[in-house]
Amino acid sequence: MKIKRVAVVFQNNIQFESFINAVDIMINRGIIVDLFVPITYSNDGFNIMFDEFFKKISKSKYNIYREPTDFCYDILFETYYIEQYKNLKRKYTIKYMYGLTTKPEYSLSLNINYIFDAFLCYGDMDSICLQNYGKTFTIGNIKYLNSKIEEVEKKNKKKTILYLPTYSNCCSIEKIGNDILLLKKHYNIIVKPHHGTEYLTNSLETSRMEFLKRNFDKVYSSTDSLEEIMKKCDLVISDLSGAIFDAICLKKPVITFWEEVNYKYGEFASLPIQLFEQGYFLTIDSKNKHNLHNIVKKALSTNYCNKQNEVFNKVFCCNNSDSGKYFSNALDLIENGAIEDNYYLIHKQVKNEIDNLKNIQNEYNILTKKYNELNQKNEILMQDHQLLNEKLYCSNQDIDNLKNEINLLHNSTSWKITKPLRIFKKIIIKEEK
Repeated sequence: MKIKRVAVVFQNNIQFESFINAVDIMINRGIIVDLFVPITYSNDGFNIMFDEFFKKISKSKYNIYREPTDFCYDILFETYYIEQYKNLKRKYTIKYMYGLTTKPEYSLSLNINYIFDAFLCYGDMDSICLQNYGKTFTIGNIKYLNSKIEEVEKKNKKKTILYLPTYSNCCSIEKIGNDILLLKKHYNIIVKPHHGTEYLTNSLETSRMEFLKRNFDKVYSSTDSLEEIMKKCDLVISDLSGAIFDAICLKKPVITFWEEVNYKYGEFASLPIQLFEQGYFLTIDSKNKHNLHNIVKKALSTNYCNKQNEVFNKVFCCNNSDSGKYFSNALDLIENGAIEDNYYLIHKQVKNEIDNLKNIQNEYNILTKKYNELNQKNEILMQDHQLLNEKLYCSNQDIDNLKNEINLLHNSTSWKITKPLRIFKKIIIKEEK
């Protein structure tokens, strides 16, 4: 198979920067590449992120679409399943990495990965995990293919620390945000929040964003280049953000916040946690965060930087500058049928079976929803019926009371005494007519 046309889905600037070098390589090979930016109507904040990102790249040299096209693609590259493009015609669906994620439910689980026919991996660590779902190709981190490791230019004596918190339940802002503020006495502090914190409109992420803007002088956006921001810093403090591996690629020392009680996923621990437990990172938690200043000093030492370089060799299969060659080799292998090995038919069968199970689950969910709606309507009707019965009972009571009052009146002495007057009144009325 000769690769002629491919599609690539980008949701934000982070993904764009992670894979755009691969896009350029494919274009230089004569492959037509169409970029897609999804549309969402969820109004959760990510809809704004998609629109802003599309506006940013819409004037670039690339073919950019939002709605599915009628083209038939040899490959669809995406990070995970995008509902909008499920019917886009393609032969293969291949996953590209945009960070060695610390959240295994997003990167290593069957539910996320069964749709892919192949995976572009950083190295052996993620390849070993993902090869259970499809063919893997190790290509290194192509994001930094053209990067040069540069020393930070010093205009003053203070070193610069970059704080890179993730979002959701792994975010460290509530746990160490105030401790990082104390470092402002000794260091310049710059912050780049996760795009989830920046764009999501729920109360938790909104309060985190307000805290950062209120307390730090320089808060970057997810639309800013992480590589360019990294060039400004001497040290990175993060949590379970995949950006810690960006720091490693750019030779920046890292301190990570993590607590086993909160972040251990049982037997399915993420790759970074394995490295934390093996002592490859300097870590802090709620117990030793008061000692953060001394830990920063240790992280800036030469010995620690040498130790951290071992992580790069464990995670990535090649130097940054060689990743383009590895990606080109992967394309060659795909063209020569590497994906369609002896297990490909089994993979397709498993994928179809899971899809069928999901369809059954969806049908069950729909029927359950209808049942619940009918049950709710029935409960409302029963309540209305009960209210009507109560009103009818009250009305009957009122009628009975009136009957009793009338009977009492008719049997009273006053009613009997005034009877001639009532008869006389009727006679007068009759004569007047």
